[in-house]
Amino acid sequence: MITSPHIYGITPSDVLIRTCLIAAINDMRKNPFLLDYVFNWFAKDDLTIQQYGNAEKQNAKDWFLKNEIFVSMNFRADDPKFPLISIGLQSSTEDYSTLGDIDSDVSEDVSAEDIENVVNSIIGPFTPKSYDPATGIVVLPEGFTTADVFIDNVFFSTKDSEGFVIEDILDENSFAISKNVNVDFSGSNILSKDAFYGVQIESCIFKEVYTLKCIVVADPIYLIYLHSIVQFILLRYKQAFLEERGFDRSTISSGPIYQYTGGQNIAELFWSRDITINGYCRQYWPKIITSKLNGIKLNGIEIIGEPSTPKALLPQIHEQGWGMDGDF
Repeated sequence: MITSPHIYGITPSDVLIRTCLIAAINDMRKNPFLLDYVFNWFAKDDLTIQQYGNAEKQNAKDWFLKNEIFVSMNFRADDPKFPLISIGLQSSTEDYSTLGDIDSDVSEDVSAEDIENVVNSIIGPFTPKSYDPATGIVVLPEGFTTADVFIDNVFFSTKDSEGFVIEDILDENSFAISKNVNVDFSGSNILSKDAFYGVQIESCIFKEVYTLKCIVVADPIYLIYLHSIVQFILLRYKQAFLEERGFDRSTISSGPIYQYTGGQNIAELFWSRDITINGYCRQYWPKIITSKLNGIKLNGIEIIGEPSTPKALLPQIHEQGWGMDGDF
């Protein structure tokens, strides 16, 4: 399973907002003194203090603490309960992107095991012709060569699930690992020193618009309470429960109060008010996924127009991958 440190995928903003509301409501229940800050206006306004005052402030606090507030998506039509905050997506629009959609985190490494179900081996599986514990030299069997093997690759025992760094390439049929290794090398593989894939990350910003419908039954004063609570949540918990989880630069606006009945079989009178929340989410996706560079092979560099290499130096020059044109 890929546990990416950078790619957060596609953010489900409706789930994010719902869990923000639920977490904030629970926090306010654990810390009821916060309700004093929500409803303090009733006790502070000079023109209405006689009609409302501390008594109304206490009524609002009691209503919140005694009633469970349900938070649901607006497409949930089964067994609605009130008071209710209903969440509905209005629009999700691609707002802007960087050149080529390249993210600030350009790429990341992902383990090969998380991408494919088989071992990504350079050569193998094979059982070596021999391994000498005294020298650490491994001799390849017939049909295998070290042409694509590099120092720091890993000689991996699939039987014992243990790998050993290749310390030297001796010739086209042998290489050296640690001495005095005691494992079963039958069916082994030679793996890249870096068992990761490089994943190119892309992203884009989307503008999200949601309607939070506050709904209560019976007395419309409860709707004023609920609206104030939701507004308080979206302001106080903006950083902790919205921005830090991927919903940035949020702004809110509210609509009018309106009433409606529950239909022919429901005699209750419902009161409702909408809060619209706008915000921005960055959506991430992987684009190009490639295996890491294992090494560079040179077929030989030929220097033109110079004398031939002395015969005594030819083996050394050949190992270095270059030579004079006359040598070839």
